[in-house]
Amino acid sequence: MDWTAHTIGATSFFILAMYMCVIASRVYRDLYFKDKTLCPQWSFLVKKYTNWTIVGLLLLTALDSWGVVNIGSLVEWLATFYLILYFSTLYWDFEAMDVMMERKRGDGSVNVDGRNFFQETY
Repeated sequence: MDWTAHTIGATSFFILAMYMCVIASRVYRDLYFKDKTLCPQWSFLVKKYTNWTIVGLLLLTALDSWGVVNIGSLVEWLATFYLILYFSTLYWDFEAMDVMMERKRGDGSVNVDGRNFFQETY
């Protein structure tokens, strides 16, 4: 079987997903230091050490590509379970929060839950 398509797809997926984790973790750290009640400490630690986790996975990938060890599939599984853990912690953190979704219109008004916020409240 030709593994080229799988390799390209999986590599692209992990690069994009890990990049999103790094960006989200940076924002999350800023929010957590402003308000420690944002999430449990264990959940914050998952996000805090994202960069080190990614460096460790890249190091294992490099060792595999250099032929030092043969653990390519192990690295892929570790990255998969790390992403599952990371996004699950985000879900658990934001599950109890009320987030107001708003959509800005071209006329400057804000549409909240299908209503024009400024016309109905002011």
